[in-house]
Amino acid sequence: MENNYLDDNIKSGSVDVGVNFEGLDYLRQAGKWGKFLAILGFIFCGLIALVGLFAASLFDTISSMSGTPIPMAGLGGVLTFIYLLIAVLYFIPCLSLYRFSTNAIEAANSKSSELVTEALKNLKSNFKFVGIIAIIGISFYLLIFIFAIVMAAMR
Repeated sequence: MENNYLDDNIKSGSVDVGVNFEGLDYLRQAGKWGKFLAILGFIFCGLIALVGLFAASLFDTISSMSGTPIPMAGLGGVLTFIYLLIAVLYFIPCLSLYRFSTNAIEAANSKSSELVTEALKNLKSNFKFVGIIAIIGISFYLLIFIFAIVMAAMR
């Protein structure tokens, strides 16, 4: 019966969910930890991008040396692209986590239901993006596993 009441009120846009002081404190603490993790994530995004750029120059330097056993020409550009792609994919959830955190802290301080809604919207975006990336990753590993089985059966 509660679900019908909630569904009817959600459709009409008039849900009144009260949050007590303990809930606001949890929201504030979650915001602080989220902000800390988001800032760490931004730092790691920068480090990943730098590693990609330096790894590319390292591979280009090695490939320009005479007598290299493995041809590495062009590998630096591919490696840079992969690292920059990883940095961008990691940046997106960090940004939504940061937005959640700043809105959550401000919502807890000002007791604003609009900011709570905005914070939860950003948290939903974070979970949705990470979930989609997880599904893509699992699918990729599943395809590799199937490919390995097919290749082993062909031997």
